[in-house]
Amino acid sequence: MMEKTIKSEIAYQGPFLKVQRDLVELPDSKTFTREFILHPGAALTICINEKKEFLVSKQYRHAVGRVVWEFPAGKRDGTEDSLATAHRELREETGLIAEDMDKIGRLHPCVGYANEFIDVFLVTKFKIGPASPDVGEQIESEWMSKQRLVGLINSGELTDGKSLAALTLLMMR
Repeated sequence: MMEKTIKSEIAYQGPFLKVQRDLVELPDSKTFTREFILHPGAALTICINEKKEFLVSKQYRHAVGRVVWEFPAGKRDGTEDSLATAHRELREETGLIAEDMDKIGRLHPCVGYANEFIDVFLVTKFKIGPASPDVGEQIESEWMSKQRLVGLINSGELTDGKSLAALTLLMMR
């Protein structure tokens, strides 16, 4: 069932994305080309306050052409580990400074066309500071009840796959 990589090349490299093209050999000796996005990995945080409310952010996502509700998340920078990424992204996007983070799982959101992974962290203890989003990011965050969060899912307003999968990981605890 495993494939043997015979040859690899970078088919495209832009400022954000890199696409790798591999020639692979299957167990039956047939060869095929596989193309996939190389991704540095990411981290996502589910923050729950003392009222059992969830911190959910919304921002415009150009690829889908609409404002999207999602949990705070972002890609790793350089050699940064996922825990450092989670702390940095949470602080930048929301102003929250986590006092503790519990890793609750790892997601592979796009296994058919990317090597991306997202480590998911739970935050229940934090301090509030100023947000400092990256240049070009316009993010609004809001605390909401579980009932409202479920309502956003049921109404089709929250469709972000990584956030939905992260909620599943949380429910399995």
